[in-house]
Amino acid sequence: MDVPPPDLSQDAKNVIFEQLDLNLNTMILESWLHGLYTGIVIITLWVIFTSKKRLHGTFLCTIIIMLYILLTTSFTMNWVFESHASIEYGNNYYSVFKELTDNVEANYFIDGITGGIGTILVDITIIWHCWVLWDYQWQVVFIPMMCAVVATALPDNMQQKLTGH
Repeated sequence: MDVPPPDLSQDAKNVIFEQLDLNLNTMILESWLHGLYTGIVIITLWVIFTSKKRLHGTFLCTIIIMLYILLTTSFTMNWVFESHASIEYGNNYYSVFKELTDNVEANYFIDGITGGIGTILVDITIIWHCWVLWDYQWQVVFIPMMCAVVATALPDNMQQKLTGH
């Protein structure tokens, strides 16, 4: 369903076109970076699996694969939102803009979930490696553990109020 553009000033139209241009350019850059990340993940897993030393266990491979799946999920959902708006409502610039702004909360929700899980996985991995490296001393990993718990428990809107961003 195309939404007819309201009577907008030229400045408002310029803002809409700049936002649509920014969305498209971001999606192009994100797809390029996802391809680069895919290559890095494939090479990393290939090196791990073909290494004769077998220094890395299944934990590291599992974390790498899970992080890749989370990033791919976020990228795919962004791609779906962008392509749906562009294909279904591409005849009218305002309809595309309206569709993208209507879906922004769902997009932020999905990005927040995948980003949060990814952050927790990375924090756990770093804390685990520090704990092993420092000979299982809890004093060394206590502060990173508390930072990870606070960052996980503190909602985004509270972080925005505290930091002003």
